[in-house]
Amino acid sequence: MSTKKTERIERKKRKLSAFLKLVEEDEQKRPRLDECEFQELRAKLKERKKKLQEFPKFDLKSQGHDASIDVLFSQRKPLFFQDLQNLLSFAMIGDRSSYKPYSWCKLDKWNKVKSMSVLVMDNLGLDDYISNREDLLRHWEPLFPYKLHFLSPQPSLPKEFALLSLSSTLKYNIVSKMSLNDALFSKTIFNFPVVTETEQALESSLKLKLLLNPRQMLECSYPMPIPGYSELKYAHYVPTFLSYDRVTNESPLFCIDCEMCLTVSGKLELTSICIVDEKLNVLYHSLVKPSNHIINYLTQYSGITKELLKDVTTTLEDVQNKIIEILSPDSILVGHSLNSDMDAIQMMHPYVIDTSQIYNLTGNRQRRSKLALLTKLFLNKEIQNAGASGHCPMEDAISTMELALLKLKNGYSFGDTMMKDSQISHEMSKIEDEYKASFFDINCKEKELQIIGVNESLHEYEELLPDSSILMQTKSINQCYKAACESAASKDLTLCHIPFGKLDDVNVKKLWKITKRVWKSVPSNSLFFNIWPGRNGQDAFVGIAMKEDPKKKQILKE
Repeated sequence: MSTKKTERIERKKRKLSAFLKLVEEDEQKRPRLDECEFQELRAKLKERKKKLQEFPKFDLKSQGHDASIDVLFSQRKPLFFQDLQNLLSFAMIGDRSSYKPYSWCKLDKWNKVKSMSVLVMDNLGLDDYISNREDLLRHWEPLFPYKLHFLSPQPSLPKEFALLSLSSTLKYNIVSKMSLNDALFSKTIFNFPVVTETEQALESSLKLKLLLNPRQMLECSYPMPIPGYSELKYAHYVPTFLSYDRVTNESPLFCIDCEMCLTVSGKLELTSICIVDEKLNVLYHSLVKPSNHIINYLTQYSGITKELLKDVTTTLEDVQNKIIEILSPDSILVGHSLNSDMDAIQMMHPYVIDTSQIYNLTGNRQRRSKLALLTKLFLNKEIQNAGASGHCPMEDAISTMELALLKLKNGYSFGDTMMKDSQISHEMSKIEDEYKASFFDINCKEKELQIIGVNESLHEYEELLPDSSILMQTKSINQCYKAACESAASKDLTLCHIPFGKLDDVNVKKLWKITKRVWKSVPSNSLFFNIWPGRNGQDAFVGIAMKEDPKKKQILKE
């Protein structure tokens, strides 16, 4: 070892020794608590925690954070207005609410929420907020810690608020029964061009009931042509057809399974695909060369190696053309967590049966059972047991199709712990009537509500309300927001509609003035919502704030 290197090491040793000595001296000087003081501090912290539990607390979960307008547009996942209605209902009647907002937010101590005030800026939307964000930044942004992207309410905000969610099990049954109609007519979130000129009454078949509806597809991250949201994210995705025929009980089933590798793009790209029909014939099986350089073959999962792809020339575009050649406009695609495969082939299709959704062993829709486990339990065979050699897409595709066919043979509740012993004894017409039960009708029985608007802006609420005295029509915007201030201070729920036009400098100031006045009238421990419902194709913006009690702030300072 050279002399210079030895001296350098010695200097480092001296520095480390001096640093350790300094830390030890600081540790010795620091006052230490004796046992009595420690117990006293512990008791104070326990008491502080107990006091804080007396106040309501609102926060977002992962799904809620994904809808934040601070998330890149291409990565954002908007929420539905039904999600907001679920929060309002839960905050009013708690666990008796038929549906909770647990998927996207959490509200602790709901029974401590004093009131809720909802300020609706009619004719404004998310684009208006984003384009005026600099002007709103100074005052508006600090007021609302939660600023979220919602899909625009359809057909209107009053009806979105009024349609009451049913219990989770019954709701799932109803939605599944109505999944075909949803897929065809829910254009808000499902914009596939389906030909309906030759529309005929469809028999109620299990195959059609198993189709994922638009909401399920969105929640499972399927690529979909959603106006105002996915045009950027899925701009390079290819629809399987330019127009689609109505799906029927005779529509053919095709199962797709893909394997992917990680490329320099930071994304998983297609490297192998297999397609089988409902007779378990293999229609297409091919290796695929990604356009980007592979940095991880993920062989233990994909079964793909560098040698396998050495002479492969098949491209993603070749695969897309082959899929279009195989399918028909009314085909139903089958897969296990098929959303990942659709991302791999970069295609969109409206009719989907997902075995990770129609089979459920956990009692939780968010927790999907693995294909290998389902195959072992229901088909009595082992797959994906090659260890480091990875999966075989042909084996997986055949097993997935067999699971789908077994479900079709044994019935709707087969293989689903959430559906076990559940029966729907009502006629569909009766179910539809129950589904249309009013949010206001349920909550008016126990809470005081007030809906305020200008002139004729509230006519849509009239048929939805059990008591017309809940409505208050005013003659001007000034009267409207002043009435909202009075109501916010005394009612359990205040819903105020303020009409707005173009947001110029004057209207931005006016908007802030109204919001500030209503906010000041909101009692402590209350939820405050500001909704820009959207217009002319715009999505909606929703700001959410909890007005904290001064007592809570004082406790936090102690």
